[in-house]
Amino acid sequence: MYRRPQIPKQIPLIVRIGLWGIKSRSTALFFVGLSVALAVVLLLLKIWVGGIGFIAGYHYWYSLSWMDQHNGWK
Repeated sequence: MYRRPQIPKQIPLIVRIGLWGIKSRSTALFFVGLSVALAVVLLLLKIWVGGIGFIAGYHYWYSLSWMDQHNGWK
Protein backbone atom coordinates (compact mmCIF):
# COMPACT_ATOMS: atom_id res chain seq x y z
CA MET A 1 0.00 0.00 0.00
CA TYR A 2 1.26 3.47 -0.89
CA ARG A 3 1.77 5.92 1.95
CA ARG A 4 2.08 9.63 1.44
CA PRO A 5 5.32 11.02 2.81
CA GLN A 6 4.84 12.96 6.00
CA ILE A 7 5.47 16.68 6.23
CA PRO A 8 8.98 17.05 7.66
CA LYS A 9 9.11 18.37 11.19
CA GLN A 10 12.13 20.52 10.43
CA ILE A 11 11.56 22.87 7.53
CA PRO A 12 14.81 24.70 6.68
CA LEU A 13 15.03 28.27 7.93
CA ILE A 14 15.39 29.73 4.44
CA VAL A 15 12.13 28.03 3.39
CA ARG A 16 10.31 29.17 6.53
CA ILE A 17 11.43 32.76 5.89
CA GLY A 18 10.45 32.58 2.21
CA LEU A 19 6.96 31.32 2.97
CA TRP A 20 6.34 33.28 6.15
CA GLY A 21 2.61 34.00 6.27
CA ILE A 22 1.90 32.14 3.01
CA LYS A 23 -0.55 29.29 3.50
CA SER A 24 -1.08 27.94 -0.02
CA ARG A 25 0.88 27.03 -3.12
CA SER A 26 -1.20 29.34 -5.30
CA THR A 27 -0.35 32.34 -3.12
CA ALA A 28 3.35 31.49 -3.33
CA LEU A 29 3.09 31.25 -7.14
CA PHE A 30 1.37 34.64 -7.19
CA PHE A 31 4.31 36.18 -5.29
CA VAL A 32 6.81 34.58 -7.69
CA GLY A 33 5.04 36.20 -10.62
CA LEU A 34 4.60 39.51 -8.84
CA SER A 35 8.28 39.71 -7.87
CA VAL A 36 9.51 38.94 -11.37
CA ALA A 37 6.99 41.27 -13.05
CA LEU A 38 7.88 44.13 -10.72
CA ALA A 39 11.59 43.52 -11.33
CA VAL A 40 11.08 43.65 -15.10
CA VAL A 41 9.07 46.88 -14.91
CA LEU A 42 11.63 48.57 -12.66
CA LEU A 43 14.52 47.47 -14.86
CA LEU A 44 12.72 48.79 -17.94
CA LEU A 45 12.39 52.12 -16.14
CA LYS A 46 16.15 51.95 -15.51
CA ILE A 47 15.73 51.60 -11.79
CA TRP A 48 18.47 49.07 -11.18
CA VAL A 49 17.44 48.24 -7.65
CA GLY A 50 14.54 46.38 -9.26
CA GLY A 51 16.93 43.54 -10.03
CA ILE A 52 16.47 42.47 -6.43
CA GLY A 53 13.00 41.32 -7.47
CA PHE A 54 14.60 38.48 -9.42
CA ILE A 55 16.36 37.35 -6.25
CA ALA A 56 13.07 37.50 -4.34
CA GLY A 57 11.32 35.56 -7.11
CA TYR A 58 14.01 32.90 -7.03
CA HIS A 59 13.72 32.66 -3.24
CA TYR A 60 9.94 32.14 -3.46
CA TRP A 61 10.48 29.58 -6.24
CA TYR A 62 13.10 27.67 -4.23
CA SER A 63 10.86 27.60 -1.15
CA LEU A 64 7.89 26.51 -3.25
CA SER A 65 9.80 23.67 -4.89
CA TRP A 66 11.18 22.48 -1.53
CA MET A 67 7.66 22.28 -0.14
CA ASP A 68 6.51 20.44 -3.28
CA GLN A 69 9.30 17.87 -3.05
CA HIS A 70 8.71 17.22 0.64
CA ASN A 71 4.91 17.20 0.46
CA GLY A 72 4.73 20.24 2.68
CA TRP A 73 1.43 21.72 1.52
CA LYS A 74 -1.65 20.78 3.52
